Amino acid sequence: MCGTRFGETYLSALLEEDAGFVLSGILARGSERSQALSRDLGVPLYTSTDEVPDTIDIACVVLRSTAFGGPGTRVAESLLRRGIHVLQEHPVHPSDLSRLDDAATAGRACWHVNTFYPHSQAARRFIDCLQAWRQVRDPDYITLTTSPQFLCSALDMLGRAFGGLGCFRVLDCPPWPADFCRDYKPPPPFNVIRAVIGSVPVIMNLQGWVDPRDLDHHAMVMHNIAAGSREARVELVNSFGPVVWSHSLYVPDYVRDDASASVLGNWTNKKDQRHFSCPTALVLGDPQGASLIDAMRDVFPGIILSALSELRDVIERAQQQRLLADAAALGHAWQACLQAMGPLREVSLDPPPPPIPDPFLYVDEGRRIPEVTL
Repeated sequence: MCGTRFGETYLSALLEEDAGFVLSGILARGSERSQALSRDLGVPLYTSTDEVPDTIDIACVVLRSTAFGGPGTRVAESLLRRGIHVLQEHPVHPSDLSRLDDAATAGRACWHVNTFYPHSQAARRFIDCLQAWRQVRDPDYITLTTSPQFLCSALDMLGRAFGGLGCFRVLDCPPWPADFCRDYKPPPPFNVIRAVIGSVPVIMNLQGWVDPRDLDHHAMVMHNIAAGSREARVELVNSFGPVVWSHSLYVPDYVRDDASASVLGNWTNKKDQRHFSCPTALVLGDPQGASLIDAMRDVFPGIILSALSELRDVIERAQQQRLLADAAALGHAWQACLQAMGPLREVSLDPPPPPIPDPFLYVDEGRRIPEVTL
C-alpha cells in the first residue's frame, strides 16, 4: 500500500475477511499516522521504493499523480520496472502513459488506473441499465454534471456504458454572455461543454473552480449522469445513488375526438395500457445514497476490491494493452474537457454550511405538502 491518507480506505478493504488479497506492507513518508497504521496492522513500513521487496505482487499507489503535483506516477513507474503490478488512483495525465507503458513492458508487469466511483453498486447499476438499453439502440442524449475532481471518474462511467471513450469528442464550451458575467456575482459555478459520444450528444455541466488548499473537497456535484430518449430516462442522481428510471406522460389517441378516446369514465379500460399503468418514476436498487461513514465502512471496500479484481483478471489474461488503450482514451477525454473549459478559477472556501432546509427536519417535523382531497 503506497500512501495512507486516502490509502486508509484501501487498507480497510484489504482487511476484509474475504478480500482475496493480503496486505504485505505500507510505503509512505513515515508520518505518525503511517507509523501507527504499520504498527497496528503488523506490517512493515517502507519509506522508499528501493526498500519494497520483490516478493510483492501488486502495489496500490494511492498518491497524487503528476497531474496534481504528487509523486504517484514516479512511484508507480519505479515499481513497474521491478516487475510489481500497480493499481494507481486516478487521474493520470495522458503524457504519463508512455512512461508507465514503457515501465510496465520493461518489468513485464501490468498497470491499471482506478477511477474508483464506477465500481460503486449504484454506478454499476446505472452502467448496466444503460448497456442493456444500448443493446437495442442508443439513447438520444446524455447529460452529465460534475466537478474537476470527479470528471475523470464520471467520464469513465460513460465510457464503460458505451464500450470505451474512443468515440468521445468535445465540440465546444461556449462562454457565458459578458453582460451576464458582469452583473452576476459570483461568476456562474458551471461551464457548459457540448460533446458527443458516438452519435449521441452530451451536455456537460462542469464546475469551473477549485480550492487549491483543499483539492479533494468543495464539489457542488460529484456525479450526476442521465441518459434519455422519448420513451424514458435513467439517472444516477449522485455517486452512491440512487438510480432513478422515469418517463414522460403520453396519452394514446389524445388528438382524437371520438368518444372511445375519452379517458374520463374509461379507467377500467385504460389501466391495463402501459402508458397509463407504468409509474412515472422507479428507483432501481437502494432508494437512498449512503452516508459518508456508511460509504467508508461498507461501500469503499467493495469498490477497491472490485478494482483490484479487475487488475487481477487483466494479469491472468495478459490484456495489458487493452487497459492502456482504455486509459489513453479516458485521459484524452478528460484533458479535452478541461482544455475546452479553460483555466480553473482558484477560490478559498470555508467548510460548507448546513443545508437549508435541513432535509431530516423537513421530513420529520411535518413540513409536508398538503394533499389534494376530492
